[in-house]
Amino acid sequence: MVITPRNHATLLLGAAVIFWGWQTGWLYLAALPGGSLIVLSMNRRKTTISPETYQKIAHISIVISIAVIVWSLFLQKDEIYVMALLRLSPLIWMPLVLIIAIDSETRLAADIFLSKNKTPAQKTKSHGLPKENWFYWFFFAAILAAGAAQNPHAWFFPGAALLTALVIEPWRVRQVGRLRWFLLLALAVAMGYQLQNGLFRLQRSLMYHLPQYLDQWFFKSKEDTNRMQTDIGRVGPLSLSGRILFRIFHENPLSRPMLLSESSYDFYLDGGWNQTRSTFFSIPPASPAHAWVLDEQNLINEQTQRVTMQHTMANEQGLLLLPAHPLRIENLDVALLEKNRFGSVRYRHGAQGQPWSIVYAPQGSTSVQNHEFTETDLLIPRAEKNGIDQVFKEAQWDGLPKEQVFQNLHRYFLEHFQYSLNLADHSRFSTPLTAFLLGSKQGHCEYFATASTLLLRRAGIPARYVFGYAVSEPDSQKGWYLVRQRNAHAWTSVFIDGKWRNEDFTPPDWLQKVNNDLTPWQSMLDLFDSARYTVSQWIQGLTQEMRLAIPGIGLLGLGVFYFYRKSHQKRLQKDNPHFRENTENTTSPGMTGTRSPFGAIITHLERSGAARHPAEPLSAWILERQRPELLDLLRHHYQWRFDPMGMSEHKAHRFKQEVAAWLQQEKDLRRND
Repeated sequence: MVITPRNHATLLLGAAVIFWGWQTGWLYLAALPGGSLIVLSMNRRKTTISPETYQKIAHISIVISIAVIVWSLFLQKDEIYVMALLRLSPLIWMPLVLIIAIDSETRLAADIFLSKNKTPAQKTKSHGLPKENWFYWFFFAAILAAGAAQNPHAWFFPGAALLTALVIEPWRVRQVGRLRWFLLLALAVAMGYQLQNGLFRLQRSLMYHLPQYLDQWFFKSKEDTNRMQTDIGRVGPLSLSGRILFRIFHENPLSRPMLLSESSYDFYLDGGWNQTRSTFFSIPPASPAHAWVLDEQNLINEQTQRVTMQHTMANEQGLLLLPAHPLRIENLDVALLEKNRFGSVRYRHGAQGQPWSIVYAPQGSTSVQNHEFTETDLLIPRAEKNGIDQVFKEAQWDGLPKEQVFQNLHRYFLEHFQYSLNLADHSRFSTPLTAFLLGSKQGHCEYFATASTLLLRRAGIPARYVFGYAVSEPDSQKGWYLVRQRNAHAWTSVFIDGKWRNEDFTPPDWLQKVNNDLTPWQSMLDLFDSARYTVSQWIQGLTQEMRLAIPGIGLLGLGVFYFYRKSHQKRLQKDNPHFRENTENTTSPGMTGTRSPFGAIITHLERSGAARHPAEPLSAWILERQRPELLDLLRHHYQWRFDPMGMSEHKAHRFKQEVAAWLQQEKDLRRND
């Protein structure tokens, strides 16, 4: 067999497809198409494929692409969807490759996949690009998809280099000897290997960090353990989202809002809270598996309750939300759990698994924080000191014992301040917090938490700013509660009697005011979120094989529906005598390139008067020539040229006779003149 460029490209593409299946672990998917391409490269007998068949195959590829995108976005796990989509990309273009390999034509134009013309086009040797050009592009796409495997084989790079060398060998300059060419190729392979290692590390880095960056970009995630940027200083109404973030189950009904803290902060500057340098220490796992003990000393002595968290871990690492005085965490499938002295509990390599439970002591202190404080926990920023001192002076707290100032602080906020999401202008004051304390006396939880923290420090009581969520909205399922993005809350952690304790100085009506701001569409959005939540829980319980099988089942269902619809249409057409008669007597003169008889009339009118401008409609030109009797013939002309159903033979014959009669009438009139 003579090796032609097309056979060479087809053979290498088949090898690349099998190589892709080997690298990704889907050899069973790649064996049939890859082997078919290898066989077709050796077979000289091929057939002519019509544009209609190309368009049907393109539609199948579109359906496959939709299934692959859905799978990569919603059904796969443990990596970002871009990598999964790239790894599955050969499934999308594989049907197109097979149909191109079967076609006997040597060239192919891209518009054949998009054209609505379903009749065979005129075959010309210059139509489109050579088929081997298409195959080389698909070849490199297969190699790229193989490189996106989650765990590439050690032979990936040697195999990719060998296949690439076989692709470029026919273009080797013959003046360059094989030895020199081999040495240059070896140098390029060595450099490419280093580049491939760098790209592989970049891929892994993206898989670890890109989900977190995307989540922070779209949802403004607040998982930075070192900094908490507040809305203090913002002017105008503060819009809060009603999007449901997670659900929790509590074994006893909640009599008051339950606070779930994410982290505490000790240093305030320019509207933002920060943590001073703090080291994370690992929490050793306990028995049984996926259990973690946070406070083993008080685990048995305390009166405990249990809360179950249903919160999807979308990031490679993040912070857990914990109730006051957590003692033990159960069923948390993470590789590593760490905590620092501020009570931040960070997980690493979290899995999207089942709900986990937290055993806690409702009456206990916030034991996750170390039972100590530093000088930073008493620090008041210089910019806020004058405002804090003015509040102490107006409230006459100077000289009072610490305990009395602490008791008076709750009453002070309740009697003189109001909760509001409409932030007033603070330009008359030195800082937004000073404007809140001495001016508007209205603000949201971040103002109350920040102000109370600094006022307690002014009294000599160590205090920290805490961010988390307040749980109070029951779900439709008994015992479950919803936590929305608008339920994000801030409060104060106070160091009293040698322990850190949560204190919320925000007026208790804040939750009611926040919920009153819900939009009328929120119930509809909640219904959609509940459905999505149910589906996601079902999907998380599936194995990787079942996740991959779901798109296949969907494709099979679409295929069955498509063939049923086609067979049903053919059966209806066969049983319809009127359609059968029209089909038997229908021709498509405009489609086959036959010139419409009306062209003779156009030529006659142009010879006897001014020529028609190309942009001028025929109907306007005919009326301008004062020939309205030609409008009926013009309609037949349009049907001849553009009607996809064509024109019956009887009607076409009559159309030709009417055109000939009109032209004969014109000749007779000219002869008489």
